[in-house]
Amino acid sequence: MIRRLLLLSSVFCLLAVGSFGCASSPDKKDKALTAAEDRVPAYFEEIPATTPYVFTSLEPFPMEVLEPYMKTYAEMYDSLSQQMKQQQQQYNYQPQRDPGEEFMLALFEELSKARSIEGYKQLGLSTRPQAAIYGIGWFPVMRVSLGNAKAFEGMLSRLETKAGLEVQMRQVAKQTYRQYDIEDEIKIALAITDSELIVGFAPTQAFDEFVAYMLGQKKPARSLADVNVIQDIQAKYSLLPYAVGYADIVGIAGAATGAAPADEITASMLQAIDYKAPQMTEVCRGEYMSIFEKMPRVVMGYTELSPELMEVTAVLETEGGFAKDLAQTAAPMPAYSSDLVDKSFFAVGLGVDVQKMIGFLNNQAARINQDPFQCPDFAQWNQAAQQATMYSQLVPPFVSSLRGAMAVVTDVQLDQQSFQPQSFDAVALVESGDPMTLLSQMQMYIPHIQGLSLKPNGVPSALKAVPDAPWLQSPHMAMDKDTLAASAGVGMQDEMAVLLEGKNAAGAEDTPLMLIAYDYGKFMDKLAPMYGMGGANPMGGMFSSMQKMFGTFVGEVDATDDGIVLRYRLNMFPPQGN
Repeated sequence: MIRRLLLLSSVFCLLAVGSFGCASSPDKKDKALTAAEDRVPAYFEEIPATTPYVFTSLEPFPMEVLEPYMKTYAEMYDSLSQQMKQQQQQYNYQPQRDPGEEFMLALFEELSKARSIEGYKQLGLSTRPQAAIYGIGWFPVMRVSLGNAKAFEGMLSRLETKAGLEVQMRQVAKQTYRQYDIEDEIKIALAITDSELIVGFAPTQAFDEFVAYMLGQKKPARSLADVNVIQDIQAKYSLLPYAVGYADIVGIAGAATGAAPADEITASMLQAIDYKAPQMTEVCRGEYMSIFEKMPRVVMGYTELSPELMEVTAVLETEGGFAKDLAQTAAPMPAYSSDLVDKSFFAVGLGVDVQKMIGFLNNQAARINQDPFQCPDFAQWNQAAQQATMYSQLVPPFVSSLRGAMAVVTDVQLDQQSFQPQSFDAVALVESGDPMTLLSQMQMYIPHIQGLSLKPNGVPSALKAVPDAPWLQSPHMAMDKDTLAASAGVGMQDEMAVLLEGKNAAGAEDTPLMLIAYDYGKFMDKLAPMYGMGGANPMGGMFSSMQKMFGTFVGEVDATDDGIVLRYRLNMFPPQGN
């Protein structure tokens, strides 16, 4: 049942890919979105102001951003359909065909033909796409605008016929909708209006009331059109209007634990499925909620969007000064502003002053010690807090003096038969208040650098070869007044020296607390032969398309007065052959 549910729901989610925002197409009535700055999409009136989560748009998604992806997505869908057919033949799947999988296969075949704006039009999809995903209670609804409702319904009918999918046609007020049953437990509703696709699913017990809200027969007492929550989030975090959203952690937790009454719609949904809050004491319930109240909401949205770059920001909002105090532990991350990260195969960085982090953790432990948890579920937290001060005193000075690090692998050479690493090119830098002591401590545990003498001048020194690690070629180390660095790979010592010199010239940098980066194309280039993703393998085409589409991914974690911030950026359609 779960497999079929995931297959069917993912079909409709495909229609939302690239669809944030999603207004009516230019030749439709100005019904889904107005041009006036003080107006919002008309479907905001259908979204409860108390929805536990929503991800939506205020303006149509820019077509100049979406258009370059169309051909690549079509190639991926074609590869997926070929792969599914190959699996069916390989496993003699024909007699046991699952209608959900057949529907997916038919959809891939349809989408593989849509390689341009004109192709999207022929399928009935909007050329000014916009969408919303939100909750009626806890159960999801997705709305996607259509350019030609009749054309889209024709495509859907073709898919259902090819898949042999059992469909029940039902009606709420004047709106007809399709009902798909997932065994006896879950039902999916799909409605096509003159300008929108609306789809959602809920447990069977709550389905009829869910559909009534989903299709507007029942209205929320207050809707998203009556409040400015989306606009406020967009303005506060400087998000683009194409996709903005949030998840109400406190609201969800309050209803789930029974600590707070659910809003009217959520309460009716939970009552319909006979939901019972977990049994716990009032003390435990209150302490659980006190934790959730310190991180009440997650917000997210685009901050950059172009055919070449996508950047998304998500913020776990916090209360009580936690994130603000965490931000005080920051230290400059070495080599952050260099181009090394953007051309890396893989990189990881830390921008934390260890001594300040120890102080931050001790302060958090002291707060727990002053007011210990009474709920048995948090007994381990109390114990950890009591031991925190003792453990922090055991941290050796050379560790507590660390103030940031960066490790970058720019390339990996694999044996084409065994796929074991033959060599790799890498640079690592560690900031320290006392790099000389750090080196001496490392020499106690690493025999191959014992006796190595470095001066704090940034000049690389060659290390002894390591017989047990032939893949570690041309190892070097260098040191300046506050950094210890190492490199591996022929010529990488020169890169290390440049980084040390550039770091000193640039001075302190405004860097995140953590960073992880990798180049998707380079990863696929190494992994494809390992998994046979070439030749006649149909999945090879999909991976090849993805390799051309996706470049460097960079994820960062930071802390501000507002909360814990996660940013990721993805370079799109990188130059080939680099």
